[in-house]
Amino acid sequence: MKKLITCLILVFVSFISLAQERVNEKQYSYSTSSPLVENNIIGWIFDESSGQWVSHKNLITQYQYPWISNNGQWKNIKNISLKTVNLEDKTLYLMHITFLDGKYKYESIHEDWQTRTAELLFVLEEKDFNYIKDPEETVVEISTDSAYNYGYLYTTNELIRQIISNSYPLFHGLKFYIKRYKDVIRVNYMFANKGYDDSSLSKCYFEIPYSEWKKLSLQNKLR
Repeated sequence: MKKLITCLILVFVSFISLAQERVNEKQYSYSTSSPLVENNIIGWIFDESSGQWVSHKNLITQYQYPWISNNGQWKNIKNISLKTVNLEDKTLYLMHITFLDGKYKYESIHEDWQTRTAELLFVLEEKDFNYIKDPEETVVEISTDSAYNYGYLYTTNELIRQIISNSYPLFHGLKFYIKRYKDVIRVNYMFANKGYDDSSLSKCYFEIPYSEWKKLSLQNKLR
């Protein structure tokens, strides 16, 4: 009798478990600007050894002829966009930068370098978000937390969910520098061991035409 009761309980529990409602994870609605692409981004650096300015499309390095297949070793930007996520109790403001990053498959012996597309999602205050759209002619440093995504391990929606739940791999106090200079915008960001950091934007920066930068103010509902 006890065995029968036990079996009935197990069958009932199994039935209840199978009958539980399937719930999909929340899909967040967000707006995004048209991205500023690499064709409109020029990296500049003053080479102290030669006394010359060196420029590359979307890439900062003092080397005249960098090994492009390994440019994940150098600071670069593939595109920039701004995003807003409307939550029930607040709005989340994000700056989205994609770039090439890389790592050794065999780190201990520095063998087999692999380059992948990576993302940084800067979590911004509303005032900083609005300032970035139309910066002034003095350098402003924006210190922020950022989510990092290597090789598109997460979707944008998954990154947003991790940011909201504060469970994503977080870089604290990551810095972004920006200023307007005549008809261009100059920016730089500090990240990991990429180097080429210049808080004054006087000898090392990315430069984007102001006419292109203004497109960041135009946001479209993505989902």
